Amino acid sequence: RRAIADFDAARRLAPGHGDAADRSGRCFDALGKAEASLGSDPRASWQRAVADFTEACARRGESADLVGRRGDVRVRLGQAEQARNADPREFYRQAIADYDAALRADPALTSRQANRGQAFWLIGKREEAAGRDARDSFRRAIADYDEVLRREPANAMAWVNRGAAWATLARVQDARGEDPRESQRRALADLGEGIRLAPGDA
Repeated sequence: RRAIADFDAARRLAPGHGDAADRSGRCFDALGKAEASLGSDPRASWQRAVADFTEACARRGESADLVGRRGDVRVRLGQAEQARNADPREFYRQAIADYDAALRADPALTSRQANRGQAFWLIGKREEAAGRDARDSFRRAIADYDEVLRREPANAMAWVNRGAAWATLARVQDARGEDPRESQRRALADLGEGIRLAPGDA
């Protein structure tokens, strides 16, 4: 909290400088994580982090790092909303827009591609729970993980996450009268590869 106060003071002294807003956003993000780990409500801290990253983008431009960080915080905000039985989808959509911007600035950012895949998957899970057709969201998640694995074939977490996306797609396909067997096979293959690459995490 002292660091946040220092960054606020720096912004008052140099209001046109984006570094203080960026660093303040990182501090509020870290504070939100600490609050969440202690069972406290982290949403106010994460909302402040989003506002700070937005200010930094306005002053320094939408760099891949800044908008990617803002997307990560928006995903966490969505998860916090969902944990409190609120609709998180708008946060996930905003996160996807941030990841789109990050990937336009730096198409090689596989971490942001993976995070966008997670956001699509989270939207799909919410749609499925509400009885909506989630197949498109799960397919978009799979497409992002396809690209991550094209660039990083030894990324065990991407294999596992794509396997989870195939599995949820299969479940929705089955519920909607579509043959799920190919998706089920792909889910098992991806999960098996993830376990092979990182057996200690299984």
